[in-house]
Parts: sequence; C-alpha cells; structure tokens
Amino acid sequence: MERWSITAALLLCSVVVRSQACQTIAAGALLDVNNWLCDCNILECDTIRINHAMNVDDTVALANAVYTNISSSGSLSGDGVVSIAGNLINHGTIAVNRLATDVDWIPEYDTYFTNHGIITSSRLVLFADSTSNFGYMIGMDSLVIGTFRRLYNDASIESRIIYGLGGIANTGHVECDSIISGRAFYNDGTLSSAYLFELYSNSINSGTIWADEYNQYSGSFYNEGSISINGTTSLGVYGGIQFEQTPGARITTRNLYVLEGTDIRGLGAVCILEHAENHGNLIGSMQLCDLTPTMTTPPYWDVHTGTIVLNPTYCGPLACATVDVAEPEGTSGTKLYPNPTTGTVHVELGPGAEVVHEWMLLDALGQRMMYANDLVEDHVVLDLSTHAQGTYWLLLQDAHGAVLQRVPVIVAR
Repeated sequence: MERWSITAALLLCSVVVRSQACQTIAAGALLDVNNWLCDCNILECDTIRINHAMNVDDTVALANAVYTNISSSGSLSGDGVVSIAGNLINHGTIAVNRLATDVDWIPEYDTYFTNHGIITSSRLVLFADSTSNFGYMIGMDSLVIGTFRRLYNDASIESRIIYGLGGIANTGHVECDSIISGRAFYNDGTLSSAYLFELYSNSINSGTIWADEYNQYSGSFYNEGSISINGTTSLGVYGGIQFEQTPGARITTRNLYVLEGTDIRGLGAVCILEHAENHGNLIGSMQLCDLTPTMTTPPYWDVHTGTIVLNPTYCGPLACATVDVAEPEGTSGTKLYPNPTTGTVHVELGPGAEVVHEWMLLDALGQRMMYANDLVEDHVVLDLSTHAQGTYWLLLQDAHGAVLQRVPVIVAR
C-alpha cells in the first residue's frame, strides 16, 4: 500500500514538473518551496494555484505565470510588492502593499484580471487587457488603469485616487477622493468623488454621479442620468466639448462654466445654485434654472457672452428651489463600521441626527429589507448576519420622507 502511495506521488510530481504547474499544500511564505506541491519553484511555473494563506514581504515577480488562481480559501498578504505577468482570478483575499497585473508591456496574448473576492492593496496597477470586479476593492491608496486597458466594475470599489489611462465602465458603486479618466468612461451605477471628477474622454452617464468638482477638457459627454456637483469650482466644460442630455437627465451644480467653442445641448434640466457663465453655445429645449440670478431677463445667468439656439425654458429661483445638490455619501458626519461587514453594522448619525426621522435598508433591486422610524438615539445597530453577500443601501429620511443621505452597506462573506 505504501509503495503504491509513493509511486502515485512520484507520478503526480512528474506531471506537475512537466506541465510547470504549482499548487500550495500549506500556509506560509510564498517563496518557501516546502509550502508547494513537489517543492515547486513558483518563479518558473506557468500555472499557479493558491489555496492557502500565503505571506509575501518582499518583491516577487511571477514573470512566467500565464494563469494564477487564488481560491476562496487562499490569500496573499504582507508588505511586499507582487507583479503577475498573465491572467489572474481571485476568489480569496489580496492584501499586499502593491499589486501589478500583466507586467509584460508587449504581451503575446490578451490578459485578464477577474476579482470575485476582496482586495485591500495600497496600490493597484492594472495593466491586464481587461479587469472585471465582482467583489470588493477597498481602502486602496491609488488605482491605476494602464493605457488602452479596461476596468469593468459590477460591485464595489473604494480608493483614494483612481487614474484611468484606459476605459472605465461602472455598473456598481465607486467611491473615491478623485477620479481622472483619460479615455472612455461609462457609468450606470453610482459614483461618489469627494474632490475631483475629471474627464478627457467620450463619456456616458445613465446612473448617478456626486462630486465636489467636475471638469471636462476633451471628448464628449452624454447624460441621461443625474449629476450633482457641490464644490466651489464646480462644473466646467471646456475646449470644444459637446455635453448632451436626454429628457429625464439633470445636472445640479453649485457653479457652471461653459467656455468658448463648447456646446451644452439636448433636453433635461440644468440647475445652478450660485454662479453661472456661458461663453459657448446652449442648444436645445432644455430647462435652464438659476437659483441666484444676476440678470433680470433670460437666461438670468451672471455672465452670458455666448449663444442660445432653439427654444430653452428659463426659470428663476422658484422653479429651481425644489432641486438641491445631492449630498455625497459620508459628508453629513454619518459613520458606518465595520463596512464591509459579515454581520453587525453600527451606524453613528453624527451632528445631523436630530433631523433623521426614519431609516430603511434596501437591497440592490430597491426592495425594502429593514425599516424603523421615530428614532430617539443617534446610534443604530443593524444585524445583517442573515442577509446575502452584496451591496445594500441605507436611506436616512426626515419627517417629511425626504432622503437626507444614501449610504452603501457592503455584506461580505
């Protein structure tokens, strides 16, 4: 019996060596051959399977890896820097100082990075031909999308800085301090940028965008969703841009600057709460509203040296007063912890607690999962231990039912 076991093991090791495949057999240091089946040297393998908790505290370049798979029981963690040349699929956890995908600048094949797990790397550099996120990328200092590469987000991304040299498509939730997109940008989910949202690309929005400042310097923007800008510099459209809206679309901004050679066209509504300047072209039957008009005649804006074509509808303070700037998540002082969670979430309502009358928790389809009213405390505890993994939304409302804040709650298993 023992002879057959030894023979089988030798045959298996022989197959592994010939196929250049490596698989973990124990947790520990990533480069320790004792943690790999048949004492594999993963620096020479083209196929790598990680099923255990592996530590990396140095610089590791998996230059020969054509395919790397991290299972739900596997992880990469430590203070090291990891670069992977080929395809990467993650179902577990990646928590290293820096992760770079597709480090071969001229790959012989298209590469992909698919994340179904959790990534908390400080710096994430995506050179894979395409990156698809169905899990959670959280707490990153910076996320860089390589030139001509593509990022598809269908779940949740939180990063201080997102710098997209390639295209970005978001159907989930993105939260960051600043985002810069240099090529195509598409949003059908929610995007909250606490500071700067800057585009040099052809862009489409059919979801919801919150930002303190939005600037577009080239390309075009087609808006059929909602854009709310709440900063002091606010929304600027520059340099020959065409910004077009559908009937149900809306821009709400603290300030609006339309410079020479730039068009804002289509339908929908544009509401300006403070300063408005038009040096370009306003084209279409849109509703143009100014909450603090300077002029006494249409278009009421503070500065108007451009042109107005077709038949817009003008409105002053009364018509625009019903439209307010949607507050980016987290700016009211409300705090959630832990988020993501595996069960209990604590909600501290902060300084604005006295105006919160009720709250409700919605799933991704908008169905109400939990509800409470007549709040008497500024601290709420949510038990989500029986809820499925995914992104939920906590809505805080006043006594009249108006939504004060909409905060994502992430359940991770």
